[in-house]
Amino acid sequence: MRYADGAEMVNDHVLSAAVRRRPELRIAYPMLRVADWQGMSPSPLQPTLMMRQHLIKDDDWYHSQFVMEQHAAGGTDHWVCSTQPLPLHGGFDQLTVLRPWRSKAFGVREKELVGFFHEELARLWSAQVTRRRVGPEADLSPRLRQVLDCFCSGCAEKEIAIKLGLSRQTVHAYAKALYRRMNVNSRAELLVGCASRYDFTPRLRGLASSADLKRPSGRSSALN
Repeated sequence: MRYADGAEMVNDHVLSAAVRRRPELRIAYPMLRVADWQGMSPSPLQPTLMMRQHLIKDDDWYHSQFVMEQHAAGGTDHWVCSTQPLPLHGGFDQLTVLRPWRSKAFGVREKELVGFFHEELARLWSAQVTRRRVGPEADLSPRLRQVLDCFCSGCAEKEIAIKLGLSRQTVHAYAKALYRRMNVNSRAELLVGCASRYDFTPRLRGLASSADLKRPSGRSSALN
């Protein structure tokens, strides 16, 4: 098994043998490159839920150079890795939960909890994108869309009038039209709709702040 360590390619024969037995390992470690195995890897666009101890034995795990450099050095060990397809995005999301180095393995119940949690996140994310694509703003006129974008950027009606070269009365008329189209009664309600329009991070209500949600996909977290 060859993998990239900076600019150098490193051979790990222990991990190579493990991947031949269980090619699913390549889903959990996309950076792995196979030099001596020509088989196709499992598709990452299929839902998967894996635990480390089911794919590679402890004896092989703790004698792998890759594991020493990537896990031991970072203080992480056992993991549960869940992959959920996101067809509306043309890709997938991966969630990995890890435990500290040399700690006990995850159990089946914990594996199932991770899977249920990630499945729900993927469902919510897909639902948000679907609403965006078929929402009431989908067929707005170019001018109404311009005004909506300005409102979503935090501009007041006076600022929008200056920016678009329109009178304040015209901008106010556009705002009223947007209220009717978006089924809201105030600018505050319109801005709430704008926030959901631009934020598609998977989340469960009340569990995280907006600052916590602005993170890239492919999260990893430690579980004691």
